[in-house]
Amino acid sequence: MNPEIPTRPSFFRHGASKAACPKVICEPVVFVVSTSKKGTVRSGQEYESPLLVLTGTGYAAMPFQVLHDRLCTALRGTKPRVVMEVFGPDSTTTLVFEDGCRVPGPSITK
Repeated sequence: MNPEIPTRPSFFRHGASKAACPKVICEPVVFVVSTSKKGTVRSGQEYESPLLVLTGTGYAAMPFQVLHDRLCTALRGTKPRVVMEVFGPDSTTTLVFEDGCRVPGPSITK
């Protein structure tokens, strides 16, 4: 086995060119949240509700912005996107969503 060619997706540098991805079937890349339950009837290594599952080669070839967008969409679900954060003079923030809704954001600490 050539030590310079990674065989696991965790060793890929994200955004590597297709030429950098070895021509082997890679293991899947699974994104989960900290509360995801691990272990199913079929396999103790599976997650019941993964956030996002990609093939290893798909992950290695995917541009970072595409991965970021897919993860944000998976985390947000049906909620609108945050389009702006307003910083007030009193160390408060307001989050503005794409549907025009505004909610208090995290306070700024000095």
